[in-house]
Amino acid sequence: TAVAAKTYAPIPSGSRVKSHDSRVRCSAADGLREIGLKAKDAVPALIEALKDEQYKVRARAARALGQMGAQAVDALVGALKDEHKKVRKNAASALGEIGPQAKQAVPALIEVLGDEALGGSAAWALGNIGREIKEVVPALIEALESEDKGIRWDATRAIRQIGPKAERAVPILIECLRKGDALAASALAEMGTAATQAVPALFETLVEFPDMGGSSSIALGRIGRQAKEVIPALIEASTAEYPQVRYYAVEALGMIGAEAVDALIAALADGDTRVRAHAIEALGEVGPAAAKAKPRLVEALKDEKETIRSHATLAIGRIDTDVPALIRALDAKDWYVRWSAAEVLGKIGSQASQAVPAIRQLLNDEGPLVGHAAAEALAKIEADEQSHPPL
Repeated sequence: TAVAAKTYAPIPSGSRVKSHDSRVRCSAADGLREIGLKAKDAVPALIEALKDEQYKVRARAARALGQMGAQAVDALVGALKDEHKKVRKNAASALGEIGPQAKQAVPALIEVLGDEALGGSAAWALGNIGREIKEVVPALIEALESEDKGIRWDATRAIRQIGPKAERAVPILIECLRKGDALAASALAEMGTAATQAVPALFETLVEFPDMGGSSSIALGRIGRQAKEVIPALIEASTAEYPQVRYYAVEALGMIGAEAVDALIAALADGDTRVRAHAIEALGEVGPAAAKAKPRLVEALKDEKETIRSHATLAIGRIDTDVPALIRALDAKDWYVRWSAAEVLGKIGSQASQAVPAIRQLLNDEGPLVGHAAAEALAKIEADEQSHPPL
C-alpha cells in the first residue's frame, strides 16, 4: 500500500503577518519570534505590524522584534508610546532582549520608568542594556523609591544584573534590605567588595528576617571571598545566641573556603543539628584544604543523628577522594547526601570504577535529581575509562 506523503507546516513569512485574519497575523508573529534572526527579512513586515488595528497583533509583533537585533530598535522605541499597555510592555521587554545593541533606547526607557504598566519591564530592559551607560544606574536608583512594588522589584533585579558597576546603589539597597527585601540581598551579593559597607545590615537581617537569611548569608559569603575583613565578623556570628544566625554564618563561611576551616571545625561542636550538618557539608565542599578537619569528621561518624553521620561520610570522601566512604554515602537516608556522593564520584572518574554497582542502584532513586546524578556519574566514569584504558 502507498504511504501518504508527510506534510509539514510552512515556515512563517512576512507575508503571513499581513493576512486578513488577525489570528493568522498573531500566529505568524509568534513563529517569526521562534525563528529569530534567521527571519530578519521579515523585519519590515513586523515593523508594519506595530501599526495593526488589533492590539494583540501589535503586541506579538513587538515580542518578535525582540529577537531581530539592532534593526528593530527604533520601531520598538516608538511602540513604547502605544495606546495599549500590553504593546508598551512587550516593546520594553523586547528592547531588553536585544541587549546592549539597543543602547539608543535608554533615554526612552528611563522616561517610562514611572509608568506602572511597564516600569518593571523598562527597569529589566535597562539592566540588560545599560551596564556601560552612566545614566542607567541613577535612573534605577530613582526607580527603587517608587511606590509601585513591581517597579522596585524589577529595578533591584536590574541592578543585580549590572553588578559592581552599580555601586552607587548600595546605600539604597541597604535601606531596602532593612525593610526585609531579600532581592536587595541578592543584588548586594553580586557587588563583591563594592558592597562591603552593607555587611552590618546583612548581619542584622539574619536576626530580624530569618526567612531571608539564606539570601543574606550568600551575600556575606560572596563579599567575604574578596573582602577578607568580613571573615572575623562571620566567625563571631557563627557563635551567636540564635541558631538561625549561626546556621547562616556557617553557610557564608563555607563559601569563603580554606580561610574559614578553623571556624567550621569549631562549629562541629554546635548543639544544633542543622548547624553541625551545615558545617560538615561546608568542610566537604572546601575539599583537600580542609584535611585538618578529618579527625573531627571521623568522630562525627559516631553521632547519634543519622544526618550527621551521612554528611560526615560524604565530607570525608570529598576531602580525601575516599571512594569507599563515598560509596557508603550512596546509601544514606538523606537524598541530598546520595545525590552529592554520586556527583563527586562522577567527577573522580575512572578511579571510582569500584562504585559503579552501587551507583547503578540509584538510577531509579526516588530522591530529587538522584537518578539523574547517578546516570551522569556512570557516563563520566565510563568515558574516563575509555580515554584512560589500563596499561
